[in-house]
Amino acid sequence: MPRNLRILAGGLSAASTFRTTLTWKQFPIAATLARTILHASGGCLLGAVFMLPQLLAAQNPIPLVNQPLIPASVALGGPGFTLSVRGTGFVPGARVRWNGAPRPTAFVSSSQLNADIRASDVAFSTAASITVSNPSTGPSNVVNFPVTDAISSFTFKGSWVATPGNSNGITVGDFNGDGKEDIAILNRFIDLVSVLLSVGDGSFLPRVDYTAYSSSQGTTPLTSGDVNGDGKLDLITIGSVLLGNGDGTFQGPIAYPGRPDAQAVQAADVNGDGKLDVVTANISGTVSVWLGNGDGTLQTAMVFGRNVGSYDLTIGDFNGDGKLDVATAGGSSVYVLLGNGDGTLQNPQNLHVGQFALGIACADFNRDGILDLVATSDTDFPESSELAFFQGNGDGTFKKEKTTELSTFADGYSLNVADLNGDGNLDIVAGLDYSQSSVFFGNGDGTFQFQAQLTGGFLTAVGSFNGDGRLDATTLGPNTIS
Repeated sequence: MPRNLRILAGGLSAASTFRTTLTWKQFPIAATLARTILHASGGCLLGAVFMLPQLLAAQNPIPLVNQPLIPASVALGGPGFTLSVRGTGFVPGARVRWNGAPRPTAFVSSSQLNADIRASDVAFSTAASITVSNPSTGPSNVVNFPVTDAISSFTFKGSWVATPGNSNGITVGDFNGDGKEDIAILNRFIDLVSVLLSVGDGSFLPRVDYTAYSSSQGTTPLTSGDVNGDGKLDLITIGSVLLGNGDGTFQGPIAYPGRPDAQAVQAADVNGDGKLDVVTANISGTVSVWLGNGDGTLQTAMVFGRNVGSYDLTIGDFNGDGKLDVATAGGSSVYVLLGNGDGTLQNPQNLHVGQFALGIACADFNRDGILDLVATSDTDFPESSELAFFQGNGDGTFKKEKTTELSTFADGYSLNVADLNGDGNLDIVAGLDYSQSSVFFGNGDGTFQFQAQLTGGFLTAVGSFNGDGRLDATTLGPNTIS
């Protein structure tokens, strides 16, 4: 069997004929079909290859978009511009979408797209939802793009909303498709997810509670994504998937095949088959990969690593090979597990942080085109916390460069990344102990400056909740969200 296959299909006339070169390793299902046809036809691919384009399209990966977008924001009322989107899993024909609407997109590479954004797109204040869709796949994760004037300060003007209690997870998404970002909260021990639909002015409709399976005591046990490929956001807890109906309501929980004992969950297409997968960081110090079947159900977990952290995880392509990797936080270290592109992970690399690592996030903080890592590092005596910055080398390795003090009296938990002040540098919202959180503006080099303290919770999320074009922060405590 040759390594590459040149296919002639589409008709007998030159005008209706196309040619393409395929690599078996890239398209295993198509390769299996082709081998079957070759065997049955004595070595000649005949009419059955008309099915191959559809099969190939179905195998396009779900893209993952990195932060920051370039530019990271623009001023209100400016001219049209080119938006550069970096990430993983882009294919020819991919489209950048602005609030769900496709924009003319140039394919640069599997990790970069350039999109033409119109002047009319930035004629009014908005925090645009930027996603990428490959042909015949669902959309990527959302990255918000603020259209507003830059600000020099961040003011908290929150309101309190009661939760059912024991809340320990939060995620943001447009669950009813009205263009406004909503909030979902996980309430541990009572197996409930609470959904708050946004009114669009910073307030929310009364919460609606749904049964979910999760006993996690971690700080990131809830996320969202389109698990069944119907274009509607679903909720993913550690233990169950709640399929979204597209109107802000959710179906009953679909249990994982085997209840995980984990503290953090993220979703991404780690094997590149166009179906969203789930990755968990487990209390036992391992990482589990639950491949998605494309219908909301998951396959039995594959387990990797040993003593590789259990408190938080983040996903990105850290070595530039087009395959998604995983980084975890726990113990005194950050651990990097490079992906093989089929859902399996390699042995971990250890990056020493400090006494205790709890939160982790990845983004290109110094704008060199390479993903970096940030992680919280805590000490018990005296109790304090700092933010450690690991500069990515582009080959899957990292160098610890700088630290920023988070608190002299509280541990650092969750981390959220966004350009909050519109200066083009990524900022941090850090959830801290004792029901407080802090905002740190980024300097663009991996260092950060304290800007504001937020009260009310030790878990955080970032979104656009009041329609002013600026990104907002929300904090979650055990019994309230603000």
